[in-house]
Amino acid sequence: KGLSILHPQSSASNATTKEQEKTVIPQLLQFKAHLEALHNIAFAHDNLFAVAIRTVLEDVLNSGGTENSSSGGSQPIGDGGRRVAEFLAKHVDLQFKNPRAQISTAVTLHTSHAIAASATSSSSTLCTISTPSNTTSALLSSSADQDPSETFQSSILSLFRHIHSKDVFEAFYKRDFAKRLLMKKCTSADMERSFLSKLKAECGGGYTSKMEGMFKVCWCIEFIILITF
Repeated sequence: KGLSILHPQSSASNATTKEQEKTVIPQLLQFKAHLEALHNIAFAHDNLFAVAIRTVLEDVLNSGGTENSSSGGSQPIGDGGRRVAEFLAKHVDLQFKNPRAQISTAVTLHTSHAIAASATSSSSTLCTISTPSNTTSALLSSSADQDPSETFQSSILSLFRHIHSKDVFEAFYKRDFAKRLLMKKCTSADMERSFLSKLKAECGGGYTSKMEGMFKVCWCIEFIILITF
């Protein structure tokens, strides 16, 4: 299922790049949420299954485009996650310019966790796997208590960690970040700063130094204009 998100087989599933930018990342996040629900409930946090999930996610996220095979069909080719990295950066840009869309995405993630957990719980009964009856309620409760912005950022980073082409994400994110600053489309300075700090924790200071510099310069200019006029 994961590969079919990036490589739809039927002509009806083929979409333009603009359409894919809006759908691919939410679908990948739901796919990941489903795998995690299986791991937590059906497989009772089994370590071997956790390793399998990481392998599957890395294979899917770094599978790239497709090429024609000798049999006449098409098969995925690895690109180190360049395509997903681009979609991920553009998805963050879209959400950061539209806080309502961000909250909607967070709610969708909460729902997908609950649905996957509920479905897995039902099927696990057939397999005689012991599952606490309040597992789904606990998932919903913990999700409801989380800040939508933090939930969204954490979900993005959960995909980001598995992408090999982090430099591609940096290039696209930095470009869009600069546009948000220059065009005054940052809906929340705290949200921008929080995500930069998370990227810095993941990849080191060198990864975010230029973006942090842009952020400081922009807000210094805003402050000077404010006290001057």
